[in-house]
Amino acid sequence: MLKIGKNSEFDKLSWQRQKAIVQLFNGKTLKEVSQQVKVHINTVENWKNDPKFQQAQIEYSTYAFGHLLPQVVTQLNRILKYGEDKDVLQAIRIILDNGEMLNSESSKQLVKAQIKKAQAEAVRAEAEASVAKAQAEQLHTVTDKTREKMSHLSVDELRKLAKLAGEDDD
Repeated sequence: MLKIGKNSEFDKLSWQRQKAIVQLFNGKTLKEVSQQVKVHINTVENWKNDPKFQQAQIEYSTYAFGHLLPQVVTQLNRILKYGEDKDVLQAIRIILDNGEMLNSESSKQLVKAQIKKAQAEAVRAEAEASVAKAQAEQLHTVTDKTREKMSHLSVDELRKLAKLAGEDDD
C-alpha cells in the first residue's frame, strides 16, 4: 500500500484502514467503503471516531493535496488567464475553499488542544484554590484555638510564654 512518511499514523494503519481513508477522501460513502474493505459499516464509523484514524486522514489529505497541487495550480492558472468570468470566479472560489480546507483541520486541532490546555489549567487552579482554602481554614482553626487557650492564661503565664518565645518586653 501507499507510504506517506516516516512514523506517520497513516503508515501505521492496516491496509483496510488505509484504503478506507483513501476511499473517504475520494468521496465514497460509508457503505461503499465498508464493502470495499470488507468490514461492517459500523466498523468504518468507529474508525472515523478514532483519533489516530483522524490524524491519518489529515496526513493523507495533506499528502494527496500536496501531490495534486501542481496540477491544480496549472489548471486554475489556465482558467484565470483564458476562462470566462464565471470560470475565473469558480477557480478563485476553488482556491479559497481548498486553502480553507487545508488549514481547517490543523486549526481545529490547535483549538482543541488549546481548549484542553485551558481546561487542565482551570482544573489545576481549582485544585490549588481548594488546597489554599483548606490550609487557610486549618490556620484559622489553629489560631482560634490558640487565642481561646491564651484567653484563659493569667498575665504571669503569658509573660512566661513571651519569655520562652524570646520576647522580654510586656
